[in-house]
Amino acid sequence: MFKKQRFALIAILALIMFFSVAALCNLCGLNLASTAGSDSSSESIEGGQDDATSSNQDTASETSAEETEKTDQEETQQAQKHDPVIIKVTADDAELDLASELRTLVNTGIKFQVQAQDEDGDEMSYFVSDSNGNNMEIVKLDNDNAAFGWVSPNEMGLHEIYIKVTDSNGGEGNATVKVTVNVMAHAFEDEDAEEPAASVFETGPYMSLCGSVIARSVLWGSVPQAIAGDSGENEQIKGYLSFDISSLLTLTGLEVVGATLDLGNLAHINDPTFAERLDIKAIQYGELGVEDFAVGGTALISCSTGLSQFSFSNDALKNTLQQVINEDKSYYQVKFGLSSATDSDGMADCLGVNYSEAKLTINYTAD
Repeated sequence: MFKKQRFALIAILALIMFFSVAALCNLCGLNLASTAGSDSSSESIEGGQDDATSSNQDTASETSAEETEKTDQEETQQAQKHDPVIIKVTADDAELDLASELRTLVNTGIKFQVQAQDEDGDEMSYFVSDSNGNNMEIVKLDNDNAAFGWVSPNEMGLHEIYIKVTDSNGGEGNATVKVTVNVMAHAFEDEDAEEPAASVFETGPYMSLCGSVIARSVLWGSVPQAIAGDSGENEQIKGYLSFDISSLLTLTGLEVVGATLDLGNLAHINDPTFAERLDIKAIQYGELGVEDFAVGGTALISCSTGLSQFSFSNDALKNTLQQVINEDKSYYQVKFGLSSATDSDGMADCLGVNYSEAKLTINYTAD
């Protein structure tokens, strides 16, 4: 009996030890598996993070390099762009020195042309304004050339014309034309300039070839006056003056070195200021007739219809006088008319030139 109990106790202890060892081994195996799995997972995650981080860094580096290269290219292209440049400005076909002043009389029309250049061949646009706040209408002749007109104001003194050229890439070029405006041409004479050793010829109008004309008749009035404007019937009137220069034709080698046409005091009949300008032209006619109304002539000058007196001296007057003398013509003749035909008010609105006050003075040299 005792032996059986001891065997049973030993058997129980052996079983207990067996299951304990098994449990311990199982526990150790689970821990080892868990540790190995944990290490493997950790290494896998850490390896993945390293790979992803490296890939992102490489991609970011490549993108940054591309952006830098693109920016550098854009900056280089921008640096290579050129602004447009104004290379020449002409006034009535004469090239201007923009460092000097252009001189003209009040209310005188001038035709300007601008020549510009853009090395990139960009499309250019032109803008013009003046110091009086006026914007000029531009006629673009081609991409490199544009033209505009400007009428000098009645205000004497220095005025400026601002010219701007822009291109399609935002480039800009500028130029300023300075214009001195005066009423009397002799105010522009250079006091330091030497007077030419010239003779002086002075004459008044030859009344037999003076008068006024409308499209259908020659006007003669009791007052010896040539008038320009409109009639009470709203018809345009043009005035004509003729000066006898036949005595100069006897001289040989005659050269006109200067000339002045003085219209004296301008008579205002009602309100001639409905027109802006009095335009004066050189013209050749025989005995004054209606056929002379529409004839053009060579432009000499314009002045404001608001002036009470006017005289001028310029190259156009000098050159046309020389031409008449070279052609052996005995009379130098001019016509004048307002820049607008009529104001349709049923009243005569005119400017008048008194024959007794008009005077032509010619400075000349001869053999």
